[in-house]
Amino acid sequence: MTTTGWRLQTPELLQAERYAKIGEALAISKTKAIVAFKRVANPLGLKAADILLLDILVSFTQEKDWEAGQRPLVWASNAYLMEQTGFSLTALRRHLRLLIENGLIWVKDSANGQRYGRRNENGYIIEAYGFDLAPLAARSEEFNALYEELVAERNFIKSLKRHITIQRRTVWALLDKMRQTAPKASISRFRADYERLVEALSCKQRNLQNNNAQLLDLLDAFKALKKELEFVFEEAATVFETDEAIKKQNMKTNKNFQNMAPMGHQNGRSIQVTNELKNISKFCNEKEKQNGEIALENQEAAYHSKNSSLNLETIMISCPHFANLSRELGFYLKDWRDFHQFADKARAIAGISYDAWQNSQEAMGPLAASASIALIFDKYSEGSIKSPGGYLRGLVEKQKTGDLHLERSFYGRMS
Repeated sequence: MTTTGWRLQTPELLQAERYAKIGEALAISKTKAIVAFKRVANPLGLKAADILLLDILVSFTQEKDWEAGQRPLVWASNAYLMEQTGFSLTALRRHLRLLIENGLIWVKDSANGQRYGRRNENGYIIEAYGFDLAPLAARSEEFNALYEELVAERNFIKSLKRHITIQRRTVWALLDKMRQTAPKASISRFRADYERLVEALSCKQRNLQNNNAQLLDLLDAFKALKKELEFVFEEAATVFETDEAIKKQNMKTNKNFQNMAPMGHQNGRSIQVTNELKNISKFCNEKEKQNGEIALENQEAAYHSKNSSLNLETIMISCPHFANLSRELGFYLKDWRDFHQFADKARAIAGISYDAWQNSQEAMGPLAASASIALIFDKYSEGSIKSPGGYLRGLVEKQKTGDLHLERSFYGRMS
């Protein structure tokens, strides 16, 4: 240990001296040293004022001071540092002490406690007493490793939140779909569980120090709720399908009975009147349905003419998250009509607005817009895009300029 005879030696000061000796043997540019520190300053517990002071100290050094065998020493006076930072003397000493205690600078004192230094004709420091910044060089690799850990943790938290969002929206879609089939009491209980989890998620998001374990627990809770909803929904759907089958059978039986019943002069009227509103309404609805199917068939033909080698199976294989979601929500995509209907559900879960969905269909056609939703949902689930709605608008703009080639995206994902 190097003693100067007047400053009280503390464990922090001794550790800073060890860092300084290590840094003397290293060669690193001062830019890399200060950048490595700044990226982790906040996790180290340092504030903007501490960063400002260290930045000013580094600015006094030259690149040659950071070469191997050299020590980046700064002998600026307290008066000058106070002028540059705007600190009072008490504040300046407090921030300097924080930098020392965190092992970022070491103090090399002269016998009388004065700071001074001189350089030779080549600009190298030959004698100096003051603040030694060599600890920054010694800890640059440590800071870089810490920064990588922080980035990985932030990305992990983002991924967790994205998956929680997908699960939350899927649960909401299941709740919305099962209202017609499940008992109201069951829906109320599930709705209460859903709102409780959403409230817990909101509290975690307001807390700046998110706990990974808590977020993982929330993700598991949403998954468990979704699984329970799927079980109840499947049971309700089975009962509903059974009831529908019984109704259809009864209708078929009644129709056969009516066909067998005699109609004529003695058994009832044989002339049908034309003022039955119910029949006219039914006829109009059937016509509208037929027109809609014809329009979709025309769109399907146009879509295939532009993407002759792209089929529904290719889209589902290249978009596994989209395909899994369809199975989880009980959608069986047998043809393009089913695919188009489910794309409307998936876009809501991905957070794409109804207006953006309508605009995409007008610009690209229903099937191309549906294929875009499948592509966007998978990219969003994988974390490669942050704004599904913005991405869809970008595809619409490409469609308008003739630069949209969806088939390349799907085949690229498969390869």
